[in-house]
Amino acid sequence: MIKYDQETHRYIFPTKEEIHTRLNKFLEVQKLSDGGYAEVSNEEFGELIDLINDIIHLKYEMDCDGDIPIEFTLTDRNKYERSRFFPMPYTHNATTLKELIDALSCAEYNLATAQTQIKNIVNSIRWLIQDGKV
Repeated sequence: MIKYDQETHRYIFPTKEEIHTRLNKFLEVQKLSDGGYAEVSNEEFGELIDLINDIIHLKYEMDCDGDIPIEFTLTDRNKYERSRFFPMPYTHNATTLKELIDALSCAEYNLATAQTQIKNIVNSIRWLIQDGKV
């Protein structure tokens, strides 16, 4: 896990060896499926996020704002649906109409996906009300 040294005002990153040790510990016990998704504890989920983050920070230097060039999102499918949204391409330095149209298509897809999710939630609320459960 990345730490910050208040005295030197520097980040302290784990070494490859530390990450390797933590990865081996993380993989010691395989979680099996009983037909559904294998169980994922909050602790395991957090450790996996930390491991991936540490690997990225070990490989790529942060920019002047402290950002790294790779971001990721993990989803515990026991609790949440998979993300159906696409990352948006940058448009501030687009040089062709195709780049802008591709970005617009991506935004339209994301909007349509969100609209579908809202419709599904509203329908679920209606069904609960109709069944007298609310």
